Order: sequence, then structure tokens, then C-alpha cells
Amino acid sequence: MNDSNCSATSADMMSVVDVVTVTVSLVLCVVICAGNTLTIVAVWRTASLRTVPNMYVVSLAVADLLAGVMSLYQCVKYLPNMQKIFDCYKFMCLTRHMLLVTSLVASVLTMVVLAVDRLIYVKFCLHYDRMITPRRALVTLGTAWGLAILGGTVSLYHNTWESASHCTMFQVFTVYLQLYLFVPCFVVCCTIIACCYCYIGSISYRHRRDIVRQEQIRTPDIHTSRLRQGWPLIQMFILVFGTFMMCWTPCMVALALGYTVGISIDVMNFLIPLAVANCGMNFVIYALKNSDFRRAFKQILCQSRR
Repeated sequence: MNDSNCSATSADMMSVVDVVTVTVSLVLCVVICAGNTLTIVAVWRTASLRTVPNMYVVSLAVADLLAGVMSLYQCVKYLPNMQKIFDCYKFMCLTRHMLLVTSLVASVLTMVVLAVDRLIYVKFCLHYDRMITPRRALVTLGTAWGLAILGGTVSLYHNTWESASHCTMFQVFTVYLQLYLFVPCFVVCCTIIACCYCYIGSISYRHRRDIVRQEQIRTPDIHTSRLRQGWPLIQMFILVFGTFMMCWTPCMVALALGYTVGISIDVMNFLIPLAVANCGMNFVIYALKNSDFRRAFKQILCQSRR
């Protein structure tokens, strides 16, 4: 890092854009942390929610909670003179970006695990309880988080901090790390998730059509009954992935453009809160689409109020 940046002593004043960014980040932090904490507590305190699919939901909530906390760490740089501190101290600069990347990778990998789990449920619903046990789910989630930590910590020992003039993602991270590793992995993960849900949609459509026919003759079988029970959960996960793509795709596209044609820092300052906002969407989706979570949320909030 350039020593002239550390020796500067002039005070920086926050601009209007910085004030708006900090305010939005604070609001996002409160909403994300409160919502995902409530999700974790609901699964912990409600016996009916302690299922294998909800193990993945809790993992996603933990990743989102970490991203919500990191939104505060991200907006600290907008405070007066804080940018110079990040420019001078390597550990603070790298950890600021590393934790955000780790939470992102963990969220993406959990979405992949969720999609594969739902595919197995729909394809082999009669054998799902035997195939996907809590122990296997824990091993899968442990592997996903291990890969997330491994991918997030790459920047600690593979970076360009010494030659950077400011602690920004484009200057600290190498082009190979972001453009040739993070972006392709994001595309591959999203492709896997999209293929899984497209296949789930085709299977579910056929079986729901069979369910209607079975109901007309009033002879439903076990296979169609289990698919009917799992369909609301499948809809919820599809909605989660849709909001994930809408929030994160512009940020990843801007990240790729930043190393090719170039992009304004103001655009990135707008897209990063948009990406972080996705971490608060899951709580809203659970409350609106899943009656079990909605009932658990009401019970927890009513008990706290009393």
C-alpha cells in the first residue's frame, strides 16, 4: 500500500451519497439480523420445524446473518478518516472483503444444496427419509461451509494489497481471483440450481396433474399425497432462488465489467447494498409462504411481548 495514503492527515467529510449508503446499510443490518435470527430461533424452539430440509434453511439463515453483520463493516469506510485506516492496515482491509465473500459463497453453496435436496425429494419422495438422514445433511452442510471458508480466505494470501492505492475490491483482489474464479463459480452454481428447479417444475407439474385426476376419482395414492405436501416448500425455495438471482446477478455482472470495460464506484456502491438486501428476503418469504414458519414467528413474538 502506498505510504502517502497513510501519512495523510486531512479529515474527510461524508458526502450525501455516503450518508445515504450508511443509512441504508444500517437499516439492512437491522432487518437482516432480526429476520434471520428469528428464523434460527423458530427452528430451534419449534419441534415441528426440526426437519432435514430446515437444516439447510438454518444454514442459509446463518450465512445471511453473517452478511447482515458484514454490511456494518462495509459501511464503516464511509465514516471520516476510516478509509485511510483501511488503506494503511492490511489485515483490516483484507478481512473486510474476505468475510463478505465467505458469506456470499456459503449462501450460494447452500442454495445449491437446497436445490439438490428438493430434486431428491421430488424424484425419490418415497425413499427420501432413508436417503437423506440428518447425519448426511450435516456432512453436506459442513462440506459446503468448508468450501466457503476456503474460497473466502484465498484473498488473505493471494492479493495485490502492496501495490494497491486504496482498499477497494478491484484493487486488492487479483483479476484472476474474481474474474476467473468467483464469477465462473457463481455462474456454474446458478446453472445447477436453475436446472434442478426446472426439472423439479416439470416433474411436479406432471404429478400435480395426476393428483387432480386422483382427486376426481377420490383414490389418491401415497406418492401423490407426499408430493402434494412438498409442493408449498418447493414453491418457497423457487421464490428464494428467484430473489437471489435478481439481487446478486447485477452485482456479479458489474464485477465482471469492472475488470474489462470499467465501472463507476457509485454504481458498485448501489449494487452491493442491493446484493446484501437479498439476505433479508428469505425471512419475508418464509413468513408469507410457509404457514409453519408463520405460526412459529407469531408464537415467538407473542411470548416475547407478554
